[in-house]
Amino acid sequence: MDATVYMPQDVSSDVADVQITDGAPEDWTEIGSISDVFVDQSGQVSTVVLSPNDSAGTDANALGLMMDSVTVKTSENGDQIFVVYTGDKVSLEQGEEFDQAQAEEDGMMSANDRQDGQMAASESGTMQNDANADSSQMADAQNAEMESNGLTIRAAELNGYPVYVPGEGSTGDEIPMEVTGVDDAWERVGEIGSVVLSRDGEIKSVTLDAGGFLGMGEKEVETTMEELRFVRDSDDDGEYFIVFTGDRSALEEREEYDEATSREQGEQRLTNEDIARSTRANAQETGETVASGSDSGGEAETEILAAEELDGAPVYDSTGEEIGNISELVVNDSGEISEVVIDVGGFLGLGEKPVAISYTDLMIDKSVDTAFGDVRVSVNHSRDELESMERWTQ
Repeated sequence: MDATVYMPQDVSSDVADVQITDGAPEDWTEIGSISDVFVDQSGQVSTVVLSPNDSAGTDANALGLMMDSVTVKTSENGDQIFVVYTGDKVSLEQGEEFDQAQAEEDGMMSANDRQDGQMAASESGTMQNDANADSSQMADAQNAEMESNGLTIRAAELNGYPVYVPGEGSTGDEIPMEVTGVDDAWERVGEIGSVVLSRDGEIKSVTLDAGGFLGMGEKEVETTMEELRFVRDSDDDGEYFIVFTGDRSALEEREEYDEATSREQGEQRLTNEDIARSTRANAQETGETVASGSDSGGEAETEILAAEELDGAPVYDSTGEEIGNISELVVNDSGEISEVVIDVGGFLGLGEKPVAISYTDLMIDKSVDTAFGDVRVSVNHSRDELESMERWTQ
């Protein structure tokens, strides 16, 4: 949060037409900062909570701004995000104090509280899984696989895989069977968070985060394997891209995944945490050592680690603060990974800036269990240092 909110001198002007090259326009006034975002029961942002400054002309400590009075602008080079109030100035000055209790009574929830609740539920679910997990059953679950488009799709390899949508109004018919890379028309909507297996041990569906506004208020939804197209990567034998055959709205309007009902139906959910625990348990049984990021396991092991575990992984600075996510792996002419691209900056997930750093600059620890899996990626760079780097382009 804490993003600065601006108000144009002429609130009737069309902010969408404003071109921003270097900082906020001179006729925009800072009126405060965002302290919270409230989402409705469908997960959509309904209200932005403004902590006004003296320029806002109000005595209120907090004002609730409706989303139709707020616009988010990105600078031309994509490096800066600006939140702009485009509503009536009188309404701003005479606005009543934001009533959080009333908002919650009306069914809204603070995005901060929602995120904390989801994290608590996830931790609680992990503890329950720890108590009840059967290592033999989990090993069988990891080995579950299916065939699609001549490809072997393995359950243990799906978690964390990026998912794309082909575009608004798509029926899926135009999605090709094979490509050389991500199609320019595709839009990345998230990553697979877990794989759901049927009572018979078959791969039934996957879950991923979808919906929300500017990355906030996301919900976990389930999509069947029939709704996904596994598009072969012609440049890498056996590899593929995953494309949802509908459009983004089909995911955003879907009911949230009900894990309790899924369990009642005898289904099993396979998460990154499950795979990490099972791998460690098997290693302990056989007396093998689970490799850590500091181990020199050879070039082949390094490439496998990068391809299967780093894509989409969160990146932390030396203080433990999450400062971005790995979005691309750059391969040189010799077929070796030379750089990784990290998405940093932005506001509520919008306007992130991709920057490239040397692959050797990564510090990879595989001895920890994180929400992403048993890998933690750190760099000796601060968020500010990364954001000041030149924007990476292909």
